[in-house]
Amino acid sequence: MTEWYIYEDQEVHGPFEYDNLCEKIGPKTLVCPAGTENWEQAGKLEQLAGCFESQTAATPTPKNEAESTARPEVLPEPTLEALRTICQHATSADLQRQYREFWDSYDRQEQRIIRNELGNRGDWDELVEDD
Repeated sequence: MTEWYIYEDQEVHGPFEYDNLCEKIGPKTLVCPAGTENWEQAGKLEQLAGCFESQTAATPTPKNEAESTARPEVLPEPTLEALRTICQHATSADLQRQYREFWDSYDRQEQRIIRNELGNRGDWDELVEDD
């Protein structure tokens, strides 16, 4: 079963299994399946519809529909601890892609976190050899 991360109070939390996730989120909570970077409002995801079935009757309709579906243009930067957690649960392929595509945009602490996670998995040497 898919595990999920949530973005709340400018921090990434998780991973959570479906049952625990449903207890922690609302339809507007930003969620992301483990191993991806696809952040979306929970209420827009078919996989999480069951989390809100009982909430729908009790939730009043917003006055302005645009307000209820507004999504931030840019998510705030996660903390270094959140980055460590994300790296630990990301696939090696995702980490390698991050390294190749975005390495120059990371600061030294962020680079160290990614490099250490790849090194812990034994994937760092392989990645450096490919370059």
